[in-house]
Amino acid sequence: MADLIDNWRDELLMNIQNDVKWKDWSKTFSAAETNLQRFTAVYNLPFIDKVIRIEEMSIEKSASDSTEFRNKGNAEYVKKNYRQAFSFYTRSIQKAPGIGDMLALGYANRSAVYFDMQKYHLCLKDIDLALKNDYPKKLMHKLLERQGRSKYEIGLNEEAIKYFEEAIKSLVDSSLEKDRQTERQAKLEKFIKDCHNKPKAKVKAEECNAFMGPLPRIEGERSSQFPCASDAICMKYSKDKGRYISATRDINVGEVLAIEKPYSFVINDDHHSSHCHHCCKRAEHPIPCSSCAEVVYCNATCREESWNQYHSVECSILLSIKLLEYDVYHLALRMVIKANYDYIKNFEENFADEKSTKPSAIGFNKLGQYDSEDYWSVYNLVNHSEDRTFSDLFRRTLTAVYLLKCLERTKFFSKADDCKDIHLIVGGHILRHLQMLPCNAHEITELSINLKQPLKSSAADIGSAVYATLSLFNHSCDPNVVRHSYGNLCVVRAIHHIPKGMEVVDSYGILYPVDDIEKRDAELGRRYFFDCSCVACANDWPMYDDIPNHSPYFKCEKCHHVLGQFENEDQDFDCRNCGERQVLSYRVKELTIIEPKFDSVFNDVLSGDYSDETFSFLLKHLSLMESWICRPWQDLNNCQEALKQIYSTKANHYICVDK
Repeated sequence: MADLIDNWRDELLMNIQNDVKWKDWSKTFSAAETNLQRFTAVYNLPFIDKVIRIEEMSIEKSASDSTEFRNKGNAEYVKKNYRQAFSFYTRSIQKAPGIGDMLALGYANRSAVYFDMQKYHLCLKDIDLALKNDYPKKLMHKLLERQGRSKYEIGLNEEAIKYFEEAIKSLVDSSLEKDRQTERQAKLEKFIKDCHNKPKAKVKAEECNAFMGPLPRIEGERSSQFPCASDAICMKYSKDKGRYISATRDINVGEVLAIEKPYSFVINDDHHSSHCHHCCKRAEHPIPCSSCAEVVYCNATCREESWNQYHSVECSILLSIKLLEYDVYHLALRMVIKANYDYIKNFEENFADEKSTKPSAIGFNKLGQYDSEDYWSVYNLVNHSEDRTFSDLFRRTLTAVYLLKCLERTKFFSKADDCKDIHLIVGGHILRHLQMLPCNAHEITELSINLKQPLKSSAADIGSAVYATLSLFNHSCDPNVVRHSYGNLCVVRAIHHIPKGMEVVDSYGILYPVDDIEKRDAELGRRYFFDCSCVACANDWPMYDDIPNHSPYFKCEKCHHVLGQFENEDQDFDCRNCGERQVLSYRVKELTIIEPKFDSVFNDVLSGDYSDETFSFLLKHLSLMESWICRPWQDLNNCQEALKQIYSTKANHYICVDK
C-alpha cells in the first residue's frame, strides 16, 4: 500500500525535523555508501518503533470461518454453480483447524463437486482425505456411496461393490429415519446389481489436468558458464553494454536456449487459493498449509518442500507482508529466508575477496559457473543504488525496516546467537533486493484460453520470480527471444534467426509495435535507468498499423546484409557486402505462392487453431522469412505473434469456462 509507506515517511521526517539531535540526519543518510549504512541509519532512529509498528494479524485456522465458507459452497452447489462451490469449499478447507471434523467435512463436500464434474480420481482423493480426518460416522454412508460410485465410473466394479456394501453397513450409524434407511439401502443394492451386470471396463487414465504441456528440452550440449542454458549462448562484457548474452553459433527460430529455475519466487496474493505456493502450477486438487489459512499446494511434496525452505518462517507473517500490496517486497524477503540465517551471517566474511573481481566475473562461483540457485549470483545483479534519489532510497529503506521487523517476529534469527549486528546485515540485504528486483524480477505467467472467443484469450501474471541467468539478457524493443512459464520454470526460445556473434536480447515488457518511442523511452528510463539504442529505436521503426507489408527489403542469406527493395520477379542481385549471388526472382515467386496459405493459417490461429500442423507451418514460414526479409515487415510480426500464442498454449494455461 503506497500511502502506508508514505505515511511512515512523512511521520519520520516530521519527527526528525522536530528533534534537534536528529535535524542533520538526512545528511548522514545521503552520505551512506552502502545498503548496510543506509539501513542502519533508519533502523537506529529512536522513534522508528513508534512509527513502523507490526500489528497482530492472524491467518490462523478458524472453525467458524470454515463453516461459513462451507455453507456458501453448499448454496452454490445446490444451484449447480460448481466452480463457485469448489472455490468456497477450498476456502473452507484452508480455514479448517487440524482437529475436529471441519477439515473432513470440507474435503467431503468438495468431493461431491468433483463427482458431479466427472473428475472421479480427484473425488476419490478428497474422500481419502476426509476419511483420514475423522469424517463423522453418522454421515459415513454418503461418503462410502460416493466412493463406490466413483470406482464404478472408472471401471473398478469389484472395489465399487465393496464400498457399496460398507455403505449399507454404515446406515445403522446414520441419523436417518428407518424408512429413509430402507430407501437408501435399496438404492445401494441396485448399484451393487449394476456392478455385477456391467462388463468390467478399462480403467480410465488419470484425470488430473497438468495445466501445461511437456517441458521442452535443450538440444545439444549445455553451456559451461550457465548450467541452465544451451552452449549456443555465452556471456560477454563491454563498457557500454555491461554483461550481455551473445550467440556462440547460428541459432534457429524455435530453439530452446534456457530452462531456468528461479532462485526465489512468490505467487501473487490474488492467486494464493488457486495456485501451488511452491511450484506455482494451478492446483486442480489444492491442499492447504497445515498451519495457516492463506495458501494451498498441489500435493503433499510441494507442501513439505515449501515448509522446509521458507514457509515455516513466513507462514505467520503473510498478512503483514500483504499489507504492502506489492509482490516484489515479499520476494525480497523470501530471498533472505531461502538464503538462511547462517549463510547471510557469514556472507561478508566468505565473499570478501570476491568483491574485488573484474565486472565480467562477478556472481560466478569457484567452478566458473553462473548458477541460478546460488544466492551469490542473484545478490550481484544490478540494483542502481547510485542512480536513485534520496526519496527513492528512503522509501525502500523504510520498506526494508518493516520487512525486517516482520522477520524478527519469526524463528528466522538464531536465539543462541542473536545480536543486533546480524539484524542490520539482514536488513541491508533486504534493502539491496528491494532495489535490484524492480530491474530484474520477471513475471510468472499463465494463459487463460477462451475457447468460445479465442481473441479474448489473455495472459495474466500469477507470480514474480528472480532468475539469475535471464537477468543478464539485455533489452530490445524488437527482442529475438521469447519467455514462457512452465510452473515457475522459465523457458527461453529464439523467436528470430540469431547469427553467430549477435547479441541475444529479451524484452522488458516494452515492444515497438505496440508502444510508441516516447513511451518506451520514458518507461525504460524511469524503471531501468537507460536510454534504449536497439535497432527499432535507433531507426524509429513504426508501430504495428504502419509497419510495411508491400515490397519487402531483402537481405543476404549468407551475411544478412541488407540488399535493397525489389519487386521484379526477374531481378537477381550480388550482395555488396560478401559478393554472394542472391536469386531474388525465386524469393518473390515463392512469397507470392505462400502468402495466401500464411494468411489462412494466421486466421486459423486467431480462431483458436493451435494444432501441431499449424505450429509446424508457422515455424517453417517464420524461419523462411527470417532468412529472406529485413524487419520491420508486418507478416514477420504476425507470424511471430501467432507462433508465440501457440507456445503460450504449451506453457502455463487453463481453459476459461463461462459461468
